[in-house]
Amino acid sequence: LGVIGPTGTKATFQSAVNARNSPFVSWIPVEDSPNLPLEIAAAGAALYCARQSAQPGTPMRGRILSGIRAGQGAAWTGADNNNTILAGGSTIKMNTDGTVQMVDFATTYKTNASGAVDDTYRFTNWLGNWQYKLYSLDTMSNSDPFIDAIVVDDASPAGVSYAVSAKTVKSYVVALIRGLWAPMGLTKNVDDVVKGVKVEVDATNAG
Repeated sequence: LGVIGPTGTKATFQSAVNARNSPFVSWIPVEDSPNLPLEIAAAGAALYCARQSAQPGTPMRGRILSGIRAGQGAAWTGADNNNTILAGGSTIKMNTDGTVQMVDFATTYKTNASGAVDDTYRFTNWLGNWQYKLYSLDTMSNSDPFIDAIVVDDASPAGVSYAVSAKTVKSYVVALIRGLWAPMGLTKNVDDVVKGVKVEVDATNAG
């Protein structure tokens, strides 16, 4: 996740994020902050990494940006926050003690490739969810019985220990979905997700 920490006015910030559309970039505005933009960006990135490492896929609301001081800009209204989120920007709250607190940690993603409004990747916790699932799949595929394995068709079982059927691969993936991702709140509509799991043998790389 790329994080940017602008210190300019609300209007300038909203205009900047409105012109962008990426699920992998988040702008965190701290208007008139005495901190440098790179310090705000670093604090946001550190907060994101710590939170998603400890509890992947969880929202990033209500957390203090460590070491970042509030500026003298006027407090944002509920309408300001909503308009900023819709434009593709994150929102913060400047506390009376001078600290800066996240309200919503958003990406600039607003529309899909067809230009239709799409909120799939609106908030940064989507990436923590995705990364954790990729990591768990990678861990699974680099453990027994998949080490040095080849995958064979269910209808053509092989008699060697390193041959794994497509059905077996699917059973391990389903076990991850039901036994890990769903209990952690990372997967919803589990039965529909499981029905959608397809396993095919790559003709050029049977591993």
